[in-house]
Parts: sequence; C-alpha cells; structure tokens
Amino acid sequence: MLFVQPIGYRISPDGSRIPLYYGEIKINEYNQYHVIPRTRPSER
Repeated sequence: MLFVQPIGYRISPDGSRIPLYYGEIKINEYNQYHVIPRTRPSER
C-alpha cells in the first residue's frame, strides 16, 4: 500500500532518516490488522 505521508522511518548507518511511504498490511486469525512500514512495494 502506498501512503501519502511517511508511516515510519529507517535510520541509516550515517544517522540520516529515510522516510517509508509503503506499508504491508498483516491480518491475524481474529481479523486484527497492523501495517508494517516498507521501503518499496512487494514484488509478488
């Protein structure tokens, strides 16, 4: 999923922050969900 605003950041070894605009949604057996920030869309 592509978000308009960053949903998280990855910190580089040099200390700079890389904004994360993509997210993967995980749903469990109780229909609860959470979004995991990603650097790019899935290749599936």
